[in-house]
Amino acid sequence: MPVLTLYIYGAGDLGKEIYAYALRMNEVTKRYFETVFVIDEKNMSENRTSFCGAVLRSYQSITDSEKSNSEIIMAIGEPDVRAKMYNEIKADGFIFAVIIDPNAVVLSTAKIREGVIISPNAFVSSDVCIGENSLLQPGCTIGHDAKIGKNTVISSLTAISGHCIIGDNTYIAVGVPVKEGVKIGSETIIGLGSVVSMDIDDCVIASGNPAKEITKNRFKRVFIKFSNGSDEN
Repeated sequence: MPVLTLYIYGAGDLGKEIYAYALRMNEVTKRYFETVFVIDEKNMSENRTSFCGAVLRSYQSITDSEKSNSEIIMAIGEPDVRAKMYNEIKADGFIFAVIIDPNAVVLSTAKIREGVIISPNAFVSSDVCIGENSLLQPGCTIGHDAKIGKNTVISSLTAISGHCIIGDNTYIAVGVPVKEGVKIGSETIIGLGSVVSMDIDDCVIASGNPAKEITKNRFKRVFIKFSNGSDEN
């Protein structure tokens, strides 16, 4: 009988998707008897007690005994925020889950660290290493012997070729092919539809064909809204 609770940290659009993946996986594994969304106390309101039909709680209300019979997964798309919250939650004594949708293909020699989410139709080839708390979105492919860092997001329809190295806290947008053996640095953002055929440094925003640095990643954010409504990154 399943004995664990799965907590999903974050109750937004990404949370809805991860909830669906977790339910699909649980039909096979029978690992969890319930799934609960959690957010910070400051974001709770008195009349908000559920999300997507599941219970919604404040993260601060979870007791130590509840933590000992549960796992948690991150539903936040910003790599830098994923990193911050992963470290804080890990220090609180939580165990991180691994969520792999049944329609993903992960070869047996791949190494998948805690907190990783692998979405439907993603493909992870032989001898790949996916670092802690990283997110592979639907339809992305990770070629043999590639290494993906911690807290990194690989977006849909992106193809990472063999022997590539992707750093920590990095975001690769939708539809990006990456040439074999290329290194992409930590805290770097690769723009939508770019073609990465050469190494990209740490802490930059790169775009184009071929992808080149266009600016430094000063704000460490993929999605930033300013008061005038414009976006940065």
